[in-house]
Amino acid sequence: MNTADVVLIVFAISAIFLLMGPFSGSRDVKDIQFRLRRLESKLDALADHAGITVEAAGLRGVHEQLAQGNKIAAIKTYREVTGARLADAKAAVDRMERGEQP
Repeated sequence: MNTADVVLIVFAISAIFLLMGPFSGSRDVKDIQFRLRRLESKLDALADHAGITVEAAGLRGVHEQLAQGNKIAAIKTYREVTGARLADAKAAVDRMERGEQP
């Protein structure tokens, strides 16, 4: 594990704690969503700077599961990696199965 990985892990843990804070009070849901988008943006910027492609690593697993003929597991993995809804994940995996971009 290199320094960039450690930084990303620490940032992700910090983000979780920051998000948990609003749930102890009565914050507005839109405020929480706004803060989450900002944190995701910062995490994406850190990953880009470190040369880490979190989503691409997860999608390799999807490709491997498709190669093994396990489409349901591929859809599940796609949802875990991307946070997509079931219908969107299925459509993306179908495209990947045809050799297209997800």
